[in-house]
Amino acid sequence: MQASTLDRSLARQLPSGATLGALGRLCEENYALLTSLVPTVSSLSGRFCANPSNYPPLVMLVTREGPYTQRLFMTRLFSGDQDAAPVSIPDAHLVLYHDAQTLEVEHFGKQMILPVDGLYSNPGLHQKWRANLFLNRWLRFCLSHTYMLTDINKEE
Repeated sequence: MQASTLDRSLARQLPSGATLGALGRLCEENYALLTSLVPTVSSLSGRFCANPSNYPPLVMLVTREGPYTQRLFMTRLFSGDQDAAPVSIPDAHLVLYHDAQTLEVEHFGKQMILPVDGLYSNPGLHQKWRANLFLNRWLRFCLSHTYMLTDINKEE
């Protein structure tokens, strides 16, 4: 994906630069990043996993589908001790708006560092900005480390 100069500068802005317009552009960029990572996302259903060598697996679950939106859950599974179950961090609940071509963080599950309380004025706007900027950086990481999602349902 080729990012424009505006997109590159947007990703570097501090949270104090949050405005509704900037948040909208960031969510558009997040949509473009996700569709670069998973080009067929609009037709997906079920659970998917990417397990590159030397990195924790990325898991995506389509939790709800509508004609213009999808709700997604994304996480990375970090293994601990051999006897312990993997730890999923972050638990990102996302809304993908295909008609508007935007991807927005709805909330993070267990993770409380970036709370999103649904407000579109400060401080809620500031929180949404931080959460979506985190998602932007996470998606860029996944793209740069060639994560490739495969259908878990087919492997069972």
